[in-house]
Amino acid sequence: TPAMKMQPPLAPPSPPSLDSIITEFLREQHARCINPVTTCPPFSLFTPHRCPEPTQRRMAEPNFSARLGGRGLYPRHGGVDRGGLDRHLIFSRFRPMSVFHEGDGDESGFTCCAFSARERFLMLGTCSGHLKFYNVFSGEEEANYTCHTSAITHLEPSRDGKLLLTSASWSVPLSALWSIDSVFTLK
Repeated sequence: TPAMKMQPPLAPPSPPSLDSIITEFLREQHARCINPVTTCPPFSLFTPHRCPEPTQRRMAEPNFSARLGGRGLYPRHGGVDRGGLDRHLIFSRFRPMSVFHEGDGDESGFTCCAFSARERFLMLGTCSGHLKFYNVFSGEEEANYTCHTSAITHLEPSRDGKLLLTSASWSVPLSALWSIDSVFTLK
């Protein structure tokens, strides 16, 4: 028949190419996404595909400068999880530099601290009333003085670095002014 003559000869179907198999696999993965997007992020054969989660309108900006600038525009808390993002920024910047231990084996611990006027020494008060000077650069204990019979609660050096005011929790005197110019003496 004439219709039979017009048809091209039947060729066996070609086997699927690697490109078509991978494309079909990735399309199926994208179809299973909870929130599919039109513009897809790059696909990987090694990790399962996930479209990015939609952000809420009131979500806090991940950029700190944008969060800080938008505090006046947004609600009191500045968007969802702004406090958590701020805390993460602050605490991710902390890192220990050096640790000072009380050398005499007394487990009382340190109660207060202050830097000397030129920031060469770290002055630490203890629960037993001792004042310890540590060299900031080497971490070595430079001096140890008995100032009070109870815990030292506050240290305040003068701006010129010649005087130091110490306060104790309950012993007499509650506060004492010390000269630390050349010799550590009570004023």
